[in-house]
Amino acid sequence: MNLFELLAGEDNDLALVTPEGRSLTYKQLRENIVELVSQLNSFGLTRGKRIAIAMTNGSPMAITFLAAALCGTAAPLNPKYKQDEFAFYYEDTQANALITLSEEPEAAISPPSHPT
Repeated sequence: MNLFELLAGEDNDLALVTPEGRSLTYKQLRENIVELVSQLNSFGLTRGKRIAIAMTNGSPMAITFLAAALCGTAAPLNPKYKQDEFAFYYEDTQANALITLSEEPEAAISPPSHPT
């Protein structure tokens, strides 16, 4: 059984309920995941590619994690990391891409500063 088969609940049953109040049915969750997998694939992110994710918990993170896990390898990172910590994990995971939200910390997308 693969991850997508685990999401094969009844179309109108609730699949995801989060504290921020955004609820998704199994059908809506599958549609969101399939759409994101397609977008990731269009960027060349396929099996064997590592996708770092720096997002806080919530429905966008859940959808992103599931989509990344279906099309490549999901590498969730703590969005509260400092720049040097992000740099370490990017190198450690050899991530091919980073997914974050615009309201997430700048440290996730800024190169670390090194003292001279």
